[in-house]
Formats: sequence, C-alpha cells, structure tokens
Amino acid sequence: MVERSFWLKVCCAVACLAAATVSMAQGRPDTEALLSAQREAMRALSRMDGVWRGESRIVLPNGQTRAGIQTERIGPMLGGTIKVIEGRGYDAQGGVAFNAFGIVSFDAASKGYSMRSYAQGHAGDFVFQPTPDGYKWELPLGPATIRYTATIQGDTLHEIGERIAAGAEPQRIFEMTLKRVGDSDWPAAGAISPRLRPRAPRPAAAATSARSAHRARAGRRGCRSRPRGRPRARRSHARRPPSTNGER
Repeated sequence: MVERSFWLKVCCAVACLAAATVSMAQGRPDTEALLSAQREAMRALSRMDGVWRGESRIVLPNGQTRAGIQTERIGPMLGGTIKVIEGRGYDAQGGVAFNAFGIVSFDAASKGYSMRSYAQGHAGDFVFQPTPDGYKWELPLGPATIRYTATIQGDTLHEIGERIAAGAEPQRIFEMTLKRVGDSDWPAAGAISPRLRPRAPRPAAAATSARSAHRARAGRRGCRSRPRGRPRARRSHARRPPSTNGER
C-alpha cells in the first residue's frame, strides 16, 4: 500500500512537470508579433494625428449653453503601438476651463481597443471603437451613458456627445468642430539621448583669433612690467643744498 502511494505521487509529479514544460514551451506571446499587431491596429486611427483647433459647445446640467475654444493634439507613442491624446477647452478669457488626457491602446488577444482617460481629477478605462470615418467611445454615468461619436473628413474633425437613457431620446450635450492646424511630432519628440553629445570643435579662425588676443594681452602686460634684473630706483627725500651762485 505504501509502495503504491509512493508511485502515485511520482506519477502526479511527472504529470505536473510535463504540464509545466508544455506551458513554458508555449511561452508568452511573441513580443514582435504583439507589437506588429498593435501598430497595424493603430493605423486605423492615423487620420487623428496632428494639431486641431476650433469651437466647442457644452450644455450644462441647468440647461445653459457654454461656448469656447477647443484644441486637440494627437500622436503616436511607443513606436506607433499606442495613440496619445490631449484636449484643452478654453473660456472666453483664454483660461483653461477643461483639460483631458487619453491613451488609446489595442489588445491583440481580445482584438479590442480601449482608452484610459484622465480629466478633471477623474480617471477610467473605456471601450474605444474605430469607425470607417472616425471613432466612438462611451462613458457610463449612472443610469445613463454618454456616447461620443466623431467623424473626420479631410481637415475637419466633428465630435458630438449624447446622453443616452432608457425610454428617452438621445440628448446632445456636447459638440465641437475642429480644423486641422498642422502636423505634430508630439509626444514622441524630445527623447533623451543615451549619451552626451560630443563638444563641437572650434573653427580654426576662432582658435587663431583667440591665440592672437591672448598674445596681445600678454604684450600689454609686458610693457607695463619692470624688466627683470634691473633694480628699482629709489627716490631721495633729502633736501638739495643751496646753490652758491645765487641760483635757486
């Protein structure tokens, strides 16, 4: 009975080792394959890249409407595997009334997009979906959902936000129409180099001029200095004896 129990434990250990070996053989997904899938997925959002500016309108909870200027800067990061977005809303005085930051990524396993958003002290993860002419994403808000839908046609980005509630018509609470100002190397630009840049050599003309100036300064100092080996003359303070021929 003891021998049978021993061999049973041995078989279990061998089975566990075999399972672990198979798992290790399968390993984690290939890094290059993941990065390639993410880059390919981000190509669907390439029309978003650039700097955008235009007018926005938001409907407040009390029903009042507030207009302002909205800007967006959007670009790739991590070798084009994610998309980074910053939005700013300005009031009539030019102050920043709204500031949001988002990171759009793609999960190769689930074949889905998501956006991590930060705004006004809040953060959350939301489903993000590219569309044939733009994108859309939703923000759960209690019994309702805020759905944002954007279309990009040429150099114009138009986005609306609607409050969706059961048994009610969608209520538009946000709208912006932006024009593409131009390209942007944000946020990938400005990476730190792994080593210090070598000091650029001075031009030959500048070096010659510096040596000439040094010699000129040395020459002026030499003219003012006392020659070596020559004793300094001492001034006598004794009074000269009076002249005998009447000269003073």
